[in-house]
Amino acid sequence: MIKEGQFTIIEGKTFQVVRIEDEFAYLHNVETYMGRPRKMLLSRVPYFDESGQLIVPEIKKTQIPRRKLISKINIREIAKEKTDKQVSKKAIMFIEEQVRFLCEYLIINADETADKHNHTRIGPEHVSHVQFPELNTEVCIDHKKYIEDGL
Repeated sequence: MIKEGQFTIIEGKTFQVVRIEDEFAYLHNVETYMGRPRKMLLSRVPYFDESGQLIVPEIKKTQIPRRKLISKINIREIAKEKTDKQVSKKAIMFIEEQVRFLCEYLIINADETADKHNHTRIGPEHVSHVQFPELNTEVCIDHKKYIEDGL
């Protein structure tokens, strides 16, 4: 079985295993290393043995593990993963308010989309993709005053 960091060939393209998580291998195309990694069941990823021979595993009927629903977002945990800087409580509060607004906006928009297509249930196909313009790199004093006024 393939391990993290090893290379493989799929459909004539070379991929590197970026990480292995929950029975899935995440593969990056070595030509570009851009975009999202390709997600593939670990049991189906071809690998090289000690002699350098490419081994293509027999495709067995494999049950795909279900993803767990995690509906709570821990902003402090995300901040610790993404930066070494300290993130203030007020910054966390402001980000939480922005995320809440974004969720409300996405759900309202998805509801309208489902209504437009006469669907009775909102699915991922109704939720619009969020595209961000270039983010502002200026310090926003108004944000600091805004969050302090709410305390």
